[in-house]
Amino acid sequence: MLRTATLLVPLAVLPSLEQRTLPVPVEIAPHEARIVRMAVSDDEKTLVTADRDGFVQAWDLAKGESLWIVETAPAPIAALDVGEDLVAFHHGMTTAGFLKLEDGEAEQGIGGTTAMHASRCLAIDPKDRWVWVGTDTGGLTRLTPGNVHGWSNRGLDNGKVTCLAMDAKGKTLAAGGEDGTVRFVDAKSASVDDKRILDLGSPVVALAIDPKGKSIAAATKNGQVQVWKTKGKKAELTLGEESSGIQAVAFHPKGTQIVTGGSDGKITFWDSKKGTVLGELQVTRDVVAVAFVDKGEGLLVATESESVGLWDLSDWLD
Repeated sequence: MLRTATLLVPLAVLPSLEQRTLPVPVEIAPHEARIVRMAVSDDEKTLVTADRDGFVQAWDLAKGESLWIVETAPAPIAALDVGEDLVAFHHGMTTAGFLKLEDGEAEQGIGGTTAMHASRCLAIDPKDRWVWVGTDTGGLTRLTPGNVHGWSNRGLDNGKVTCLAMDAKGKTLAAGGEDGTVRFVDAKSASVDDKRILDLGSPVVALAIDPKGKSIAAATKNGQVQVWKTKGKKAELTLGEESSGIQAVAFHPKGTQIVTGGSDGKITFWDSKKGTVLGELQVTRDVVAVAFVDKGEGLLVATESESVGLWDLSDWLD
């Protein structure tokens, strides 16, 4: 049963929206410990969350009920993603694991496949062909679900790999680094494009690629988001002020909007072409992750709390 949200409280919005009823979120996907990671299936039917105690849960967004919850290991989940039929997770040290999206059963056991280095990020191919793990040693490990020996390493010269994003077709992987660069990898050949490097000037903390794969939004440690063409030479937009604390970013399914979430609890909706603010909401804790659902009419917000907030934007934001 869904409960009325108490932790997420909408505050001021722009004057153009003030005549509309503010959306009030409901809490879904409850955990006993604080949620640290969140991912949504490509068909927007299933929400997957992970908490600091090592539990992973799948939530049916249409029915509003839990599909399953399993304990992976008594340790926080450092990275999480969901593909077509698999959930991939990483505890941050050496072990990546796979769970079946349908029932939460372990694929190859809870240990899954082993990555060789510590990590804080991963990305799964939309068709579950590969899982990419960004390592703290500045490289990528490509794992093959179902084959414990199916892994390969690719070196990146951008320091610790801090975040990853896969395009909707599973053709290109973007890797953000501690040195403030974003590099691109051909997902099929695992080759690194050394001629295409985006220099953001500040460590990258979160990435999102637009649905058409033509633009990328990168949140950096200085608290801003830079929007680039994936084949561009310079940033086209810079969203937010320095030290605004943005640490989560997502594109609208139509690519027309970008939503960001910050350590100050502010959720901001931006025009992805003009960079203008379309609206703002406020929550009471740090935002961990954001994701549009329901064809862009719903928004999922994970904060440092024990549940996810689901916001209905259909009557509020154009």
